[in-house]
Amino acid sequence: MPTMYADVESRPRLPPWEMFALCMAAFARNAPAGLHLSGWSAACVWGLPSRGSPPQRVDAIAPSFGSAGGWSSGVARVRRATLTEHHRDVAQGARVVSLGMAAATVALDAPLPTALMVADAAARRGADLTESASHLAGWKGAVRARWVAAHASPAAESPLESLGRFAGIQAGLPGMVPNAWVGPGHPQFRVDGLWPHHWAAVEADGAVKYNDRPDANSIVMRQAEREWILRNQCGLDLLRFGYQHTQDLDDLGARMAGLLVRNPARRVPMQWWKHEPGKGPVEPAPEDWPSAVPGGATLPR
Repeated sequence: MPTMYADVESRPRLPPWEMFALCMAAFARNAPAGLHLSGWSAACVWGLPSRGSPPQRVDAIAPSFGSAGGWSSGVARVRRATLTEHHRDVAQGARVVSLGMAAATVALDAPLPTALMVADAAARRGADLTESASHLAGWKGAVRARWVAAHASPAAESPLESLGRFAGIQAGLPGMVPNAWVGPGHPQFRVDGLWPHHWAAVEADGAVKYNDRPDANSIVMRQAEREWILRNQCGLDLLRFGYQHTQDLDDLGARMAGLLVRNPARRVPMQWWKHEPGKGPVEPAPEDWPSAVPGGATLPR
């Protein structure tokens, strides 16, 4: 039987989610053959982003052998289901569902902003969320998983960007372009979220950009110059937000709505370029353009 060792002295020093991932890997390595971690248990082993406190139980999927159902205890919640081969994987030596299935099963019951944050990260790593969510038909929360898969974007590059994107969706605003290139006639800067018809954008500012860095002053000065160019040479209006603003996504959505009210859609949208990983800025195709019309918020329960 596989064995996993851990330094008992490290436990008090490990952050909660790292400790949870360590426990999940240990559980999976010693679980019966055929059982695969799912939900948060798989997501943390895959290194997907997390929010809040870790759950108290293991989530896993066991082979159905023709029977449905599963079992639940104070330690684990196990569902019986058939996993196709490409949804069975190994990460950190532990049997887990695939990256896409991990994000899809998180979306079954996680808060939607958190689920979208996880799904964006999985999509950025190449996971097919739509295909994964389609395997959950009939499961409780399957509608949520399909909604999250439909709204996930591989272009969102951080959990903070994903939470900001959700605030805009929840507020019923027109879709934004994640990480679009803009500039005075040429692609110079990327903005975290762009409404090209409104000539408006959002910028997600994490504290890691400034805190405890010897070059913080240089960073602030470069950012000030960048913002001056965006506002004065590109004609772009900006809204900045940080993690503190994601504690109230309704308020953040209202701030975004206010930005668009101050900048109504124009007849001629601003010029922008799509970011293509490994290549950089490219001309957007017609399907890359968001609608200037508000989307309307219809969120699954």
